[in-house]
Amino acid sequence: MNQSPTKRGKASPLPQDVVSWYDLSPELIARMSKFIDIGRDLTGLCVVVGSDTAALVRRAYLTDNDAYLAQALYSMRGNKLRIVCVSAARRIRFWMAVNTNWRDRCDKVSFENLEVLHHRSIVVPVECIFTSPTVATFLGLVEIVETLVDKGLFGCHDFLPLIEAGPEVHVSLICLCLTRSIDNSVLRYLLSRDDFDPNAPWLGDIPHCSPLHLASRAVNADPEALKMIIDHPICSSDNVAGNGPGGTSPLHDLCSQTSDKRYAVRKMKILLGAGANPELRDVGGRTPRDYLMERLSNAGTEEDIDLTTELLATLQKAILATRL
Repeated sequence: MNQSPTKRGKASPLPQDVVSWYDLSPELIARMSKFIDIGRDLTGLCVVVGSDTAALVRRAYLTDNDAYLAQALYSMRGNKLRIVCVSAARRIRFWMAVNTNWRDRCDKVSFENLEVLHHRSIVVPVECIFTSPTVATFLGLVEIVETLVDKGLFGCHDFLPLIEAGPEVHVSLICLCLTRSIDNSVLRYLLSRDDFDPNAPWLGDIPHCSPLHLASRAVNADPEALKMIIDHPICSSDNVAGNGPGGTSPLHDLCSQTSDKRYAVRKMKILLGAGANPELRDVGGRTPRDYLMERLSNAGTEEDIDLTTELLATLQKAILATRL
């Protein structure tokens, strides 16, 4: 007969005919984990069995488990929050750490439209994780991008890996790194290659825009990405200080775009510190200050006004310093 629970909710000893987790071998527990849904059930099991057996459970669960990958992709459907995408990428890396033969699946190249990752009604095949440089770059899975390049399936020299980002709009891989990737790992890899030119303009929806100009103007490109490009050996001070093929300097491009306050002021200071000319005129005769004054007159919110005012103050300080 079962004993009643003790005080403070502690259960009495189990009857002799009841098998506890501690009576099962780690191997058997690991095999049972294959039939447990991911989430609280699996997490609870790992907590109960202890760290050593939990490692076996995780390995058994993840081995050849494509459903786990599918669930990682599914978690991003209808949601573009960075934290959700970071979580999905971390789960994919857990799977890759167990299934060390994942490189065998990088046997071709496909160019997926990124929007399908977030579309509620489209089922994205898990193979796109290993064959699409678009998806791998977006999720910061640099190991997969490197593998595709090493296998000769995809390379920086194809710099028309024109990746479809929407109807009649094409962007190159560097654009994806600077505007959509969840981190700078793929950008760092591209910049480390001898066959990558950070000054080369790409044929996208912003004609003659080099990676340097794009890093300056893109709202989602963080200051670290901009500094990485500026510090590249091929990126000279002339690239930073002068006008590019499109007739504007990186500083003009920064001042022309509405940017996140966390990034805009820091990026302006990086450009000015690298030799950007605060009084340079673009092909139409306008200075960076003219761009900011136009933005200020069109500012629709107090946040826009505050940001543009801070940028103007930073720029004015640099102008006065050059005149001393």
